[in-house]
Amino acid sequence: MRFSTAICVLFLYLGISSVESLNPIIIKGSKFFDSVTGKQWYAKGVDYQPSTDPLSNTKGLARDIPLMQELGVNVIRVYQSYTNNNHDAGMAMLNNAGIYVMLDIGDYQASINRVDPQWDVPLFTNLRSKVDRFCPYSNFLAFIGGNEVTNSPDTIPATAYVKSMIRDLKAYIKARGFTTPVGYATADVEGLTLNMEAYFDCGTKEEQADFWGINIYRWCGKSSFQQSGYAALTQHFANSDIPIMLTEFGCNVPRGRNFEDVDSLLGPNMKDVFSGGLVYEWHQEANEYGLVTIQGDTVTRLDDFFSLKPHYLNNNPVGVTLDSYVPKGTQKECPQVSAAWPLSPVIPPTPNIPQCACILSTLQCRTKANNIQEAAQQGAALGEVVGQLCKEQGGKYCADIKRNPQTGEWGKYSHCESVTVISLAMNAKFKDTGSCDYNGLAKTQTPRDDPNRCATIPVNVLDNGAQGSVTTSSVPAVSTSTSALTTNAPSKTVATSTTAATSTTAATSTTVATSATASPTVTEVESSAETSANPKTSDPTQETNQ
Repeated sequence: MRFSTAICVLFLYLGISSVESLNPIIIKGSKFFDSVTGKQWYAKGVDYQPSTDPLSNTKGLARDIPLMQELGVNVIRVYQSYTNNNHDAGMAMLNNAGIYVMLDIGDYQASINRVDPQWDVPLFTNLRSKVDRFCPYSNFLAFIGGNEVTNSPDTIPATAYVKSMIRDLKAYIKARGFTTPVGYATADVEGLTLNMEAYFDCGTKEEQADFWGINIYRWCGKSSFQQSGYAALTQHFANSDIPIMLTEFGCNVPRGRNFEDVDSLLGPNMKDVFSGGLVYEWHQEANEYGLVTIQGDTVTRLDDFFSLKPHYLNNNPVGVTLDSYVPKGTQKECPQVSAAWPLSPVIPPTPNIPQCACILSTLQCRTKANNIQEAAQQGAALGEVVGQLCKEQGGKYCADIKRNPQTGEWGKYSHCESVTVISLAMNAKFKDTGSCDYNGLAKTQTPRDDPNRCATIPVNVLDNGAQGSVTTSSVPAVSTSTSALTTNAPSKTVATSTTAATSTTAATSTTVATSATASPTVTEVESSAETSANPKTSDPTQETNQ
């Protein structure tokens, strides 16, 4: 059935300022609540990425919102959006329709690369702009700090960087006077999921994820609460101290989804433990998960749309109230460091923008690159130089920039951007040899500050700092990768889902990716009762977080 949106466009635009703002949704214990009515809130959502930045695409929203309302959708998850676009009209249209927004904090230009993870000044600067842009909207529900970043044993080190990002984003959000939660969405991968859950839940409240999302494809075809493994999953999370939701669900093997899992998710079986979920996905792609097809201004409902509709409309869970609810969940302990989980609970430091600019100005020998864009142009050569320096003298020249997720050893300037990190390694050897050439890539300069003063500059998440010769950017440059700056770190391989290469590892000068394909790939996993068919052939989630 086709649905033309032309007659709805005028109504939606005229209604932009005519409806009161949605009530903010807050977290208490393991549940979401409407902050005004005090009623428990459940997600009846859909994953939505029909264009590069759908929140700024008012024409697309005018086309799609009426059908979302027909389904009973109250929240969408968007995988990427860009701060250089205006989102006021789009967010207002969604607000008027009673729809909240969850947004993955990373995007194609700036995210943590699972193969070459870094949490540094440029990335923090970029993501803070997302907070400034979206947190003021009353219908902005939450950020997802990472999506399936860790999806195999080789990518476990990236987990530490994502947790640091969540900690620092939470601090920045709080400092800006907002209360927006930051969570994580995990792949359902046997042997990893339980440790991932514990790792993001343990530690201080400041570094703990605010909620936990699972991208799950276990309930396939004619299954059941028990057979699908949902019963075991619900029992496992029964004592959670933070909200749990399904950030992707909807197995499409066999084709023609019945969505009977929604009756368990929003019904008596799971509503006391889970906070609902979001169906993957809105529009049809090659992997055939769509609820609709889109051709220009015309959207066509598919069979899955009509299959989902009664399950969303007929399930209206009623939970506890904000005032009566007494949280009883227990926070998890950090997983023990082991061969299966080679990751220390000590996470990377907060990027200290003024400190990095300061220490660069104290060096006598530094890279000729004046900013990370110039460094990127010399990526392979600079990568080889730093990789070699980190191997010399037992890693002496890289002591201040060391990054070792396995042991939890982090150099005091390991949080700085590539120009500063490279220059620190060059300057360290220069002190021993008096030579500052490095195949013509380095130059001498007159120190302009005191390194002792730089070392004492405190972290202030609100401080943009004196940029000096350091130019922050959303585009990653030369990578000072974990493999180059650590010893005894797990080996890493380039993920097959990565596509766009924009950074270079310091250890091998091999180009790796910082973004991924525009639709999902989740490793086929086994539930407690049956094989979890996960036939998604690409991963939109990896479009924003690698």
